[in-house]
Amino acid sequence: MPGSGRRRGLTRLQGTIAVNGFGLGAMAFTLSGPDFFPSAAFVRFQFGRAVGPIHITGPGVLPEDGFSGYKVEGSPTPGVARWGDYSAAVFGDGAVWMGNEFIPNAPRTLLANWGTFLSRLPA
Repeated sequence: MPGSGRRRGLTRLQGTIAVNGFGLGAMAFTLSGPDFFPSAAFVRFQFGRAVGPIHITGPGVLPEDGFSGYKVEGSPTPGVARWGDYSAAVFGDGAVWMGNEFIPNAPRTLLANWGTFLSRLPA
């Protein structure tokens, strides 16, 4: 993604895009890597192109530890968990509203430790 402030060694997961009628908006996604905990992030869009750096809106603070990556739970790829089922971006009320998965500093549930981070980007 040229001009997006690409960060070496990190992966964007499950991106969603929202733009207004003027082509202004954002792509929201989870950003993760070997030494970077899963975090909520976005990059601005202008006229169909990514512009500017990647912005971290919800910094992840722990590694992913959901049940879907464990062999005993039936994972076809042990050590690799499902991720990004919950990602959204929509333009409304003069802003881009985004929701992304990340790993918060919060009590885990029985089966997972991820959370959803919501953010608003004025257009």
